[in-house]
Amino acid sequence: MKARIPLLPLAALGLLTVLTACGSATTGTTTAESTVSSPAATTSSASASPSPTGSATSAAPSAVATTRQPTVQEVTPAPSTSADPEPVPTGTVITIEPTASTQNPAASGSQFASSAAGVAVCDYDQLYIEAAVAPGGGAAGSRYITLTFTNTGDANCTMSGYPAVHYVNAAGQQVGAAAANATEWSSSGGVIAPGNSLTATLRETRAQLYGDACQSVSATGYSVQAPGASQALVLNFAAEACSNTSVAQLSVGAVGATP
Repeated sequence: MKARIPLLPLAALGLLTVLTACGSATTGTTTAESTVSSPAATTSSASASPSPTGSATSAAPSAVATTRQPTVQEVTPAPSTSADPEPVPTGTVITIEPTASTQNPAASGSQFASSAAGVAVCDYDQLYIEAAVAPGGGAAGSRYITLTFTNTGDANCTMSGYPAVHYVNAAGQQVGAAAANATEWSSSGGVIAPGNSLTATLRETRAQLYGDACQSVSATGYSVQAPGASQALVLNFAAEACSNTSVAQLSVGAVGATP
């Protein structure tokens, strides 16, 4: 009987050991579940954190829209460029090449006679008239044209006064006003021997200086009538003329006068 009594505590001890092992397994399971749920919470926190980032991204287009405003301002000045074209000069600008004059300056002083008594006036049928731009002549905005009257006849003839000059078109019709007398260029004229000549100076103001009032057109030359002659001769000499007869574009000095 004494040998059986200690078996009961051993059995109880084994049962206690089994229960303790079960308790430890249960605790391990609970701990594992807590460990798994912890990343879930971390993931939840991470997924919540991008929300402010998305809000910042949605604010970015607002800054881009603001930078587009200068583009609209750059387009605004464009119409002003096309609305204000540069002024275009009136009429056609023609470049005229000067021609050499056949006048002999040395002979000009000897062709005058002491008296014109009994000498006929130089008429168109015994005259050759030439026009040439005076070298270096003319003030700003104008030019001087030398008109040379050469006696092509067989006898002396006399000439004095102011030639009659005006522009002509291709049909030979007068264009604009006739040249005014430049009284500051006066002379008593003289007698022209055969083969000799006298000159007069034609002053021409640039048509562009008169603006729209000029009503500029292209002239083909000048009609020149020697003082005292019965008819005029037409000289082919391209120029830009004012067709408005109220514009005094031309003025001419007396035959034999020097500007």
